[in-house]
Amino acid sequence: MSPHKNYVNGTWTESATGRVSVSTNPADVNDIVGEFQASDSGDAARAVESASVASGTWSATSPLARGGYLLSAAEYLGNNAERYAQAITRECGKAIVEARGEVGRAVALLQYYGVEGSN
Repeated sequence: MSPHKNYVNGTWTESATGRVSVSTNPADVNDIVGEFQASDSGDAARAVESASVASGTWSATSPLARGGYLLSAAEYLGNNAERYAQAITRECGKAIVEARGEVGRAVALLQYYGVEGSN
C-alpha cells in the first residue's frame, strides 16, 4: 500500500517531513486503513496559502457553476454512500448506522448549498 499524499495547489505531494503515519482500524488493529503524510506546520501553511489563492478563482466563478460543482459532488457522494460509510466505520470505529447518517447529512448539505449557491 503506497502512502496517500497531500493535495496542494493542484498537485499530489509528500509532506516536508518525509514521514508517514499509519492509521489502523480501532476494532481490528491488524487492519491497516492507510498510510498518510505526517505533515508539519509548513505543509499546513502551504495548503492554506494555496487555498487562499484558489479562493479568488472560486469567487470569480459564477454562482450557477459553483452550485453545479456542489450538486455534482452530492451526486457522487450519494452514489458511493455505502463505500464511504464503510470507510468511516473502518477508520473511526463508528457504528455503521451512524456513519451512514454522516454521509447522508453530507449529501444533504451539498445539495442544499448547491441549490442555494446557484440562486
